[in-house]
Amino acid sequence: MVAALLASGCGGGAPATADVPAALDAPDAAVIVTPIDVPVVTRDGGRVDRPPTSRCDSGQRDCYPVGCRDLLNDRRTCGSCNRSCDDTERCVEGSCVALPAGQVLCGEEAVVLASNARHCGGCGRRCAEGERCIRGACRPLRCDTPLLLCVEGEPCVDPSNDATHCGACGRACAAGERCMGSACVCEPGLTRCGDRCVDLLSDRENCGDCGVRACGEAICHRGRVLEFCVPGSIVCPSMSGTCTVCYSPRNCEGRCGGCCGSCTSGVCRNGICEPF
Repeated sequence: MVAALLASGCGGGAPATADVPAALDAPDAAVIVTPIDVPVVTRDGGRVDRPPTSRCDSGQRDCYPVGCRDLLNDRRTCGSCNRSCDDTERCVEGSCVALPAGQVLCGEEAVVLASNARHCGGCGRRCAEGERCIRGACRPLRCDTPLLLCVEGEPCVDPSNDATHCGACGRACAAGERCMGSACVCEPGLTRCGDRCVDLLSDRENCGDCGVRACGEAICHRGRVLEFCVPGSIVCPSMSGTCTVCYSPRNCEGRCGGCCGSCTSGVCRNGICEPF
């Protein structure tokens, strides 16, 4: 571009010049062009590293399109822009290094989910005040009355109905029992015989009543002892009165009565009570 010269017709003075930027008037002026970032993409669609640009801080690489990344410490771009570490690794000097056993990363913090109160059982799962993280669950440090904390790390229990801690910590109910009103009682349909709760309809040691036994091959059926006696014999009480046995009728006649069990001081043979 050339500056226009304006001639003055008056007084023969020096010609005036218009104000024109010198850069536009100079034939060899440099033109400044700002480069446009064009991503380099692989055939499978992944991104590749580009040379660092002036917009990234020292020690960072421009990883298009996510921006500047620290390839030495950033798990998302560890060692290169297209390499990331998994949840059980952290980036150390550009290499993915496995965390110690039992640890995971919550953000950039390596934690043990089984015991970390800020990440109890999962990242971001924080235990409330008065709780601690035990085996990945938030558990109370103490219990409100009447509940009891019988085992550290376990939930509070109600001693009035807890079969493992019935009435007090560690007082467990036996088989066939349940906890009611802080005491172990027999389940419905069962009867207490000694220190056990039994079904009098089927228990061979307590058939129909406590202490009535079904001995040998006998069974307890609906509260009655059933002996499988050979044809021609009958069922009689034993001398101790706690069992039933099979006797032949011929040995249960005469002075021994209907059953030999009536002979309390000996045995009945041929209708005669003989001493032991």
